[in-house]
Amino acid sequence: MRYFHSLVQKQRFWGAIFGIQRDGEYLTDPIATKNSATSFFQQLLTTKPVFLEEMDRDNLEDGLTDEEQQFLCVMPTLEEVWEAVFNIETDNVAGPNGFREIFYHTCWDVISEDVFGAVTEFFRGVEMPKGFTPTTISLLSKITNPTSWSEYRPISLCNVMKKICMKLMTIRLWRILPKMLSLSQSGFVPRWLLSDNVLLAQELIYSLESRRLEANVVFKLDMAKAYDRVSWEFLYQVLLRKGFPQRWIALVSNAISNSWFSVLVNGKHVGFFHSTRGLRQGDPLSPVLFVLATDYLSRGLDRLFAAHPSMYYQAPGRIRVSHLTYADDMMIFTNMCR
Repeated sequence: MRYFHSLVQKQRFWGAIFGIQRDGEYLTDPIATKNSATSFFQQLLTTKPVFLEEMDRDNLEDGLTDEEQQFLCVMPTLEEVWEAVFNIETDNVAGPNGFREIFYHTCWDVISEDVFGAVTEFFRGVEMPKGFTPTTISLLSKITNPTSWSEYRPISLCNVMKKICMKLMTIRLWRILPKMLSLSQSGFVPRWLLSDNVLLAQELIYSLESRRLEANVVFKLDMAKAYDRVSWEFLYQVLLRKGFPQRWIALVSNAISNSWFSVLVNGKHVGFFHSTRGLRQGDPLSPVLFVLATDYLSRGLDRLFAAHPSMYYQAPGRIRVSHLTYADDMMIFTNMCR
């Protein structure tokens, strides 16, 4: 027992935040550090983003059929709720209320009716109760010795009841997602292999060494805090233009806009604020919504290259690829000869 206790203590020590760089000043006082964390993430999640008022309709193709719209919005069955519950991994960290997924799996026979009733109320358009919506932001360092909050990856620890609603929406969305996205996107799309894009990217990059294929250029886009900066209004407009029904968009809005956050710093919750933008990493629905939003950029690049064929990357076999995408990572392949 003493051995395992020492492991926990060591893990806490390595994950502890003893100081942080903020606004040109290095903070070491625990209270100042906690206040700085609240200020940084509140600003990140509540700053009003720039909204693109005029959207190019040609970048939003492949609308939904009437049957697909009805499928997304129909009231769930008990079997669907069961599938959503048991498709959530059981080794996740507990949300603010302390109940983990394993509790719902183990006690399903006892709590199934209550869970089903709560999910049904959500699909009827009832606003999520505040007991479902609090979220803890856990910080994972991106580098060995982080010195600023931007060097931490915020992971949202949601309550399981909210995850169940989001998982059910995600499972339904998976059935129609492939027809909604550009072929350049390989992340979070059922039956699309990430390895295809990886292998293709490798072959294209290897061809850079060829002297016969001059003026080829590869750009790697680094979208900093991409999930946290997604504009909700932009996302709703994309969903609407892609043919999603208003009722479904209202469910999405109920799911992502009714959230309150606190930041976990050295084992203590600090702050409690409401967000006005962003998608949460840790929410089952967030990756799917993110790739739908970024598909607007993918379609725009496809149309740009189609209108100017000389921009295509000169590759063996006459392969025409403008870009490859995996979630928030994008590589653009082009030619600068003209």
